[in-house]
Amino acid sequence: MRGRNCFSLIKWRDVDPALSRHSLGLLLVAAAAVAWSTGGFFFRLIDLDPWTTSFWRSLFAAALLAAYALFERRQLGGEGLGRAEIRRGIVISAGIAVSMTSFLPALALTSVANVALIYATAPILTAALAFLWLDEPFDRITIACSLAVIAGGSLMLFSSESASSNLGDLLALVSTMSLALVALAIRAWRPRALGPFMCLANIGVAAIAFLAAPSLWIDGRSTVLLVGFGFIQVTLSFTLFSLGARLLPARETALVNAVEGPLSPLWVWLAFGERPSFGTVMSGIVITAAVSTYLLLGTRPSGAGLRRRSHEAVDPAGERYTHPHRTSEQANKNEGP
Repeated sequence: MRGRNCFSLIKWRDVDPALSRHSLGLLLVAAAAVAWSTGGFFFRLIDLDPWTTSFWRSLFAAALLAAYALFERRQLGGEGLGRAEIRRGIVISAGIAVSMTSFLPALALTSVANVALIYATAPILTAALAFLWLDEPFDRITIACSLAVIAGGSLMLFSSESASSNLGDLLALVSTMSLALVALAIRAWRPRALGPFMCLANIGVAAIAFLAAPSLWIDGRSTVLLVGFGFIQVTLSFTLFSLGARLLPARETALVNAVEGPLSPLWVWLAFGERPSFGTVMSGIVITAAVSTYLLLGTRPSGAGLRRRSHEAVDPAGERYTHPHRTSEQANKNEGP
């Protein structure tokens, strides 16, 4: 049935009525950001080169996502996906693969602070692209909070003494752009199932890492850690992200996901006693404050944004619905895919 999708995994009747789909989307994306932020923690625990780590992490994640894809298929009643859905899923898969593959070399070629700053541009970049592609409003609060997130990333950059390179910065930008486009594609197309395509993305990353890795040998301890790495930082994070991104405007998805930046050094500090610099702490405070401010103010119903179709209204979750005076024929004519 066309109406069924992997959201049937969530029994809406069991969800507190006060918890709207929009609130649930915020929780899912925030949880995904927490899972993503464990990347530095796992990298510190695993004593392997980045490409070997990437190969095994993606391989284990692909196996876990294959199991999730089978579960998704059962939720769809065994129904296959249409050609258009498959094409769109492959596009999303390619975006995920590009983002994951370019991230590790970026960290190797440029400073962590540079990568953090470039990733901090994701909210305003996503908001601008959503404005052009999805006609989502680009209001003052979105602009102000996105600029504050960039300012927070800048604090980390200015406090860093690490060397950087233009190529590393470019790769970090590619990774950021790819993830922003993935969020937009999920929001625009609302795919019924993403498990197979997230699995495909990780197979692609593993194939690239296989060619670049100097050795693929790992011991028992590394195996256990890599399974945890693949489950928490890849499988869990992308699954939560893909579910939450369908329920939120793209700009909110990117802003909430920005809390990953402050959390990454926090886990390393708690686990290894590696005290973050003053600039890193201030960066985390500014980014967290910006995201919190947006959640308090930016998610409420407001007036028109920079552009809003006159025949449509937008609810706080960014969902379009037909104006009461619009006829059903006009609504059907303008409905997107």
